[in-house]
Amino acid sequence: MSEKVVYCWVKFGRKEHMENLFNNGEVCFSAVRDFRESSENERGDSLEGAYSIENVTLIDIKCDHPTLGTFHFKPLPNSKTRLTHFNDDPYLNFSIYAVTSNVFENNFKHTIDKRMAEFGDYAVIIKDPKLFLDKIFNKLKAVGVAARGQFVDYRDYKNIEKLELTFFNKSIEFKHQEEYRIIIESEDNSKRIVGIGSIKEYAILIKSSEAIEMFWEAKKSST
Repeated sequence: MSEKVVYCWVKFGRKEHMENLFNNGEVCFSAVRDFRESSENERGDSLEGAYSIENVTLIDIKCDHPTLGTFHFKPLPNSKTRLTHFNDDPYLNFSIYAVTSNVFENNFKHTIDKRMAEFGDYAVIIKDPKLFLDKIFNKLKAVGVAARGQFVDYRDYKNIEKLELTFFNKSIEFKHQEEYRIIIESEDNSKRIVGIGSIKEYAILIKSSEAIEMFWEAKKSST
C-alpha cells in the first residue's frame, strides 16, 4: 500500500474557536472521556477510549439473592452482548479532518460529508499540513508534554469476536470524518490550549457550509 499523502487539513468548529485557531493559533485539546459522554451526533462516540471490545454470546444469566435463592434467566438464542473495557486515564485529544491521497483512491473527485458541519458553523482550511503539525509538536515538546499523532483506523466493531484497540481506532460508522488525531498525556481531564501563533499565512477561514460545498478534484500526471 502506498504511503498516505496529506494535501490539507480542515478543522470544523464553533465560530469563536475557529477564529481563535486562525488568528492566534489556539489548538484546543479536550478530554477523551468528554467525547464518550457527549450526546452530539458527530462529536459523541460511546466507544471513545475503549481498549478492548468483545462480542460474546450469553447462554445463561444467574441472579443470587441471600434469602430468595438463585434464579436463572435464558437470553434470546444467539443474542450478542458487547463487553467493553475503557482507558479512563486523563488523556486529551485534538482531531482534524484530513484531505489525503486515500480519498482519491477510487475516484479522482471528493466532497466532504455534510455531517461534518455538525461540529460547528465555521471551518479552517490549513494549506501547509506539515508546518501546522510541526508547530504543534515542537510546542508540546518545548513544554514537556508527551504526544503522539496518527491517522484514525476505522474498524467494524460488530462482526469481530474480540478487538484490541488504541486511541487511534474508531467504528467504521465514523469513516466519513477522515480523522487525524493527536493524543497528549495530562494530569487531569481539563481542556488544554496550546498556542502556536497565527496561522493566517497558510490557512483560510470560511463557513462550514462553504467547505461542504467545495469540490475537490485530483489530476494525474500526463507523463
